[in-house]
Amino acid sequence: MKRLLLIISVLALAACGKDISAPQSGCGDIVISIATPNTKSAKDGDIIKSLRIYLTDTDKKIVRVISNSVANFGPENDGIEMTGTESATARFNNVERGYYKLYFIANSDALSNYAVGDTIDEDASITYGTGFDDNSGMPLSLVKDIQVGPGKSMVEAPLIRLCSRIRVTVKNGTLDKMVWIKDINLNAIRPDISYLFPHDDFCSGASHSELDRMTTITGLKANEQKELLNLYMFESDKVPGIEIHGGVFEETQTEAPGTETRSIEKYSFEETSAAPESGESFLLMNKSMRYLIKGHDDGNVGIDFLASGDGPKNTLLASSDFKDYIWETTYNNFWNSGYYLKNSGQDKYLYVSSSSVRLNSSYSLFTVSGSTTDGYTIMNGTSYLWNNIGSLAFNANGKDPQNKWLFYKISKTTSEEEVLKGAETLIHYANSTLNHVDPDLGIAVPLTSIKRDEDIDIKITIFYSRDTGKMGFETVVWKNINNETTFD
Repeated sequence: MKRLLLIISVLALAACGKDISAPQSGCGDIVISIATPNTKSAKDGDIIKSLRIYLTDTDKKIVRVISNSVANFGPENDGIEMTGTESATARFNNVERGYYKLYFIANSDALSNYAVGDTIDEDASITYGTGFDDNSGMPLSLVKDIQVGPGKSMVEAPLIRLCSRIRVTVKNGTLDKMVWIKDINLNAIRPDISYLFPHDDFCSGASHSELDRMTTITGLKANEQKELLNLYMFESDKVPGIEIHGGVFEETQTEAPGTETRSIEKYSFEETSAAPESGESFLLMNKSMRYLIKGHDDGNVGIDFLASGDGPKNTLLASSDFKDYIWETTYNNFWNSGYYLKNSGQDKYLYVSSSSVRLNSSYSLFTVSGSTTDGYTIMNGTSYLWNNIGSLAFNANGKDPQNKWLFYKISKTTSEEEVLKGAETLIHYANSTLNHVDPDLGIAVPLTSIKRDEDIDIKITIFYSRDTGKMGFETVVWKNINNETTFD
């Protein structure tokens, strides 16, 4: 307690004395070292084509303006000297001592009509237009609070990109197959406007358009990966959903395949338990843990674990054996009431055989009892299906909730689509919710927004088993901020 009182006393005495941090009268010079974002070398996206610097008072009223378009840099003159394609030195001479703000705008004509006496609008916006190229450079900006004292006030000014970048890299994870990618689509998340200067929030009133699509059919040999999309956009509070279409071929398919129009079935489901209905199709999810009942082509019936989240769900929907998880229910009340359960993928029924269940062309009748909230038991006689530590059991030994199942209703749509011709299996992968690896936490968290100067790298690996015909996908999203790779 004494130590705390002593500190308070010292602070009180200091406050009563002269403020040594307050600027004194007189003039000083401002010398600014300017650089583009942290990159190892200058690339087209990071060069400085045009640069203006506004010096304002604390009320944002412009006191002086300098530009690299005016060649008047010198020891006695205000101005900007380009020291490279991505760096510059600037100075303001004989500035009255005090507190000021510096506003930097590079590679944009935003606020170019502002002059001495005008007030900077920190909420000013910039329009995306047709994008940025080698001639215009990427728009950069920065706001710095400074204090001018006697002599030279040295200022470091690392400019910040207004744009973020999204990349999509696809890898063929097979051992001996050729993967051909027909197209990659990202949803409408590109805003047409953004704040000129950094903000904590996003620019309101923006309209969003689709990002450029990858439409050139591209082949990937076994274990080969390629970056297929590399796009710029303003920061956005919307996140990318991705769709990939293509096909898996024999490794001898080294020439781009042709296309044809086919009827494509697409499935969806909500993780909300429904009541079983005759003539409908369901996923059967165990209530105790996230295991789904699956039929196999050898007649066996088992359970597979499904991790929570939209990522695993979308991967399941895109897998080539998804129909093996679908069970069609048919209600019978002729002699004994109950349900027949038919596996959609194998086109066979769930059948009781020697105190176990298998797939068969004949069917067994199952009694389904319970509710949507508590789950349902699936019984034949005195035995029922239950989750025995990751294995499907059929007897009377299971307890609640291991012997309870949730019925997730399947929705199906059919559409005519252009697909790659001759594929061993088609690729139809969609993921509307992406997780990214947080660079600070090192764990996967939902990607909820894309801020300026962020690099979103979506890496998708495609797996395929030639024995089972099963296709799988692994999606990894990295988000880097001010990393040491160029944005070009």
